[in-house]
Amino acid sequence: MSEEPTEKKARTNTLMDFSDPDPNLHDVVLVVEGQKFYCLRAILARHSEYFYSLFFKDFKEKDEKEVELKDPPNPEVFQEFLEIFHGDIPRNEELLEDVLILSGLWQCDLVTQRCVDYLKRDANMSLKAQFQLAMDCKLDELKKAILDDVMMSSELHDIVPDDIMTMDHQTMGMVLKRSLELQPAVRREDPRDRSPPPRFGDDLLRPHEMMERMERHYAGRRNDVRRRFRNYHNN
Repeated sequence: MSEEPTEKKARTNTLMDFSDPDPNLHDVVLVVEGQKFYCLRAILARHSEYFYSLFFKDFKEKDEKEVELKDPPNPEVFQEFLEIFHGDIPRNEELLEDVLILSGLWQCDLVTQRCVDYLKRDANMSLKAQFQLAMDCKLDELKKAILDDVMMSSELHDIVPDDIMTMDHQTMGMVLKRSLELQPAVRREDPRDRSPPPRFGDDLLRPHEMMERMERHYAGRRNDVRRRFRNYHNN
């Protein structure tokens, strides 16, 4: 996207370890399809309304040591979510959509924004795939960034869905606006730029010449009337 060049953050070669059962390093165990993730409630709750409610409001999970999560489709997606949550960049672009769905469900703007920032700077997926992802996950910031980078109508055609009726009204409006901006400007004709009408005779006067002749004519008539009026009174 059109931003200041930034140094890409190197991806760690090893997964972050959430399997350490050391009681000094966790206060809740989150379970996804039988796989345990040792986490800290306060850290998750600080950036997620869902986890704040789950751990600190009147839910039965509030006092449980182990909490089973049903939303993640598999442990790999939750691992990716936790890594991005804790500051790493996405490891697997194929998991991004599921991670973004989770961050939306769990009201975790931190993870959503980090995914969007990654897509705007470092993503390898095509712009068409990014735009589809932005529509599916309602990422208006990403949609706008992609459209702003489009400089030709052909590029715009390449990124929008083949069936434009699958776009929501807001996205349609954004695409239409960008499409109009990419159209060549239509210059309104200035009457002053028009060629003068053809002349059919040497005696055909232009408007300003006609006005000058009329002014001279009426000026002469006025002078003649004044002269006759003075002569009448003098006699």
